[in-house]
Amino acid sequence: MQTKRAQNDVRDLIAVAPAEAARIAGLGRSTLYLALRSGDLPSLKLGRRRLIRLDALTAWLNSHAA
Repeated sequence: MQTKRAQNDVRDLIAVAPAEAARIAGLGRSTLYLALRSGDLPSLKLGRRRLIRLDALTAWLNSHAA
């Protein structure tokens, strides 16, 4: 269970690592990496680090809403 502070920290972020994005979205890392690899979910590459903007994650999730 997340604490209130941990929930607020996520709202303050602009982008997160793929593992954190999967946790936030309630998805497995494999599912998230497939979306990245296919280009469905845009990401940023800064040096060796890949980041996913939270607005892109939200838009991607909304596009898959039933």
